[in-house]
Amino acid sequence: MKKLLGRRFTGRGLGRGALGLAAGVAALLVSMACASAASQSTTQSPKEVVLGVLMPLSGASSLDGQNSLRGVQLEADTINARGGIKSMGGAKIKVVSVDATSDPTTAVSAMQQLITNSKPLAVICCYSSTLTQAVMPVAERNNIPVISSSVADVLTNSNFQYIFDTAALSSQIGNAQIQLSQEVYTAAGRPIKKVAIVYEDGTFGSGNAAAQTKQATSNGLQVVLNEAYHAATLTDATPLAAKIKNAAPDAIYSTGYINDSVLLVRALKSDGVSAPIVGAIGGFVDPNFGTSLGAQANGVFAVNVADMTRFPELSKAYQSKYNDKLSATPLFTALMTDIFAEALETKATTDTTVLAQTMHTHRFTKGLAGEMPGGFVDFGTSGRDSAAVVLLQQWQNGALVTVWPLTAQTAKPIL
Repeated sequence: MKKLLGRRFTGRGLGRGALGLAAGVAALLVSMACASAASQSTTQSPKEVVLGVLMPLSGASSLDGQNSLRGVQLEADTINARGGIKSMGGAKIKVVSVDATSDPTTAVSAMQQLITNSKPLAVICCYSSTLTQAVMPVAERNNIPVISSSVADVLTNSNFQYIFDTAALSSQIGNAQIQLSQEVYTAAGRPIKKVAIVYEDGTFGSGNAAAQTKQATSNGLQVVLNEAYHAATLTDATPLAAKIKNAAPDAIYSTGYINDSVLLVRALKSDGVSAPIVGAIGGFVDPNFGTSLGAQANGVFAVNVADMTRFPELSKAYQSKYNDKLSATPLFTALMTDIFAEALETKATTDTTVLAQTMHTHRFTKGLAGEMPGGFVDFGTSGRDSAAVVLLQQWQNGALVTVWPLTAQTAKPIL
């Protein structure tokens, strides 16, 4: 730049004013170049990167939302203690959480607030499929990657470009509830012929129920009851249990969150219903399910997308920090935090669109992703993890154990 200026402004035939102007231009260009370099350096190596968390911290799903936040914070602290994001000069992960409540309309406002005020690189959201579906248009408009474990098929069937879902599809989970349990009982010489399907009426439950109904019909089973309920207002499941008992099914397939699932199983057991109960993920795989029901939980089946025994270090850290057992809910948000960090290690950026592109094209094999049943996490173009696997587990002696398929079995099913 100095050489160029020297040829153009030699001072011949110019007055002092022109020379002064030339010097001023040179100084301005040098200043702009330095400012640009400083800005570029700041962009490449910030002191921290913001990871937003939008969860139902109040309302009907508050327990699940709080457990979700715990998983993020625990894994972020672990990553920061190891030196942060090394590709970005050791930038620390700053977790900023906002309460989505358990209401979709409020969740939309909360997502906009989080994006406007904190400018996150990505948002971990929202446990509930209904809440995630509500806020995705806001994330899409703002080009913000949303990392989720919501299972509803609609989330990755709606051409969203910024959804990254770590869980199996709701249709996969609903199919597995029917298929895997039928395999277990057929192998024991007690084939299932009549089924009752009960579910919370949100996106999560409705999607699972539709898949269960389709799979049951395909397998030649008779659906003797198909009943929805509103989880947020369910305080007494006795009438629902009575309907199920009167239908006399060979098996009961349920999808719900922690509070309603506990109420339903307690009512069924109290009413003397002996048909096997096969729950979906959600409330049925939460440690509080076993704690709340005690011996009544034993024998209840649940499909799950991870085996807690594969994560001893995380389980120990979670127990130490929160005095609680690790469940699938905080496991998956810890996994999402790990994925966020690995994406930035793969390609350092503060551009949300670049981060999204990395997440679409990179196969995540390190840390928690490598310990998932599928062995990795790969979102591909759809935004749904193609390696997600569904397991059939059962509550035995107060703990969840994997009973099917045989290749993943850690204990034999108790029928």
